[in-house]
Amino acid sequence: MDFVWDTKPSDELDAYLASFAAAAGTSIDAARPAPAMLDTIANSRLVWLGDHHRSTHLHRLQLDLLGGLCAQGTRLAFVLEAIGTQDEGEVARWLAGRESLEVLRTTLRTRWPGSWLDADDDLDAPFYRDLVAFAREHRIPIAALEATPRAPIRQRDERMAERVRAAARAWPDRVVVVVVGQAHLLGAGDLVRRTGLGGLTIGGVPPARLAAAAVPRSPGFLRSNGGLWWFADLFADARG
Repeated sequence: MDFVWDTKPSDELDAYLASFAAAAGTSIDAARPAPAMLDTIANSRLVWLGDHHRSTHLHRLQLDLLGGLCAQGTRLAFVLEAIGTQDEGEVARWLAGRESLEVLRTTLRTRWPGSWLDADDDLDAPFYRDLVAFAREHRIPIAALEATPRAPIRQRDERMAERVRAAARAWPDRVVVVVVGQAHLLGAGDLVRRTGLGGLTIGGVPPARLAAAAVPRSPGFLRSNGGLWWFADLFADARG
């Protein structure tokens, strides 16, 4: 069965999501202010940013975090689920050139009409456009996490892991930031462990059971007993 993340619900997808929610934890065991987190990231080799593809609030927080890192001089490299491996060459040329973002969008859309830079309401497409524009502004190289359209789910995570390992080898002097759907990180996907590289892991939107936990009144970041850090601001959103 092909795994299409946002458009085809299935028992396989439900089980995959549930396995992440179970692994993410049930309580909060630590807090960290934003400046301390920036310092921690700056001294990391690999940072995982769990994505929730529709959450505009999460995406604003992620861009603010990346902006803070660049402001303090941290050199970054991106590995993005939003870009297909077939489009890496086009993206690299766009990063180095003067064409408009619309040129890149058209090129990617021509090959694959499902391009995340032009997606419909299933995805926060403006965020992915902002992310590649941010990379060009700050001279951040981009690697793709996997091919598009997607492979079957049973093949995706191991292939992603190899792409992350390759990026870490290619940019040993940069903090490698992986932006990927949060459900891949733990549980059935177990992407963080598969790479064998560890790294600081920041979840996207807290699952309902975790969001219902008692949360300290702390700005910045909270850590669940599943080992993931979270933007503290998102707990109120998740509780609705």
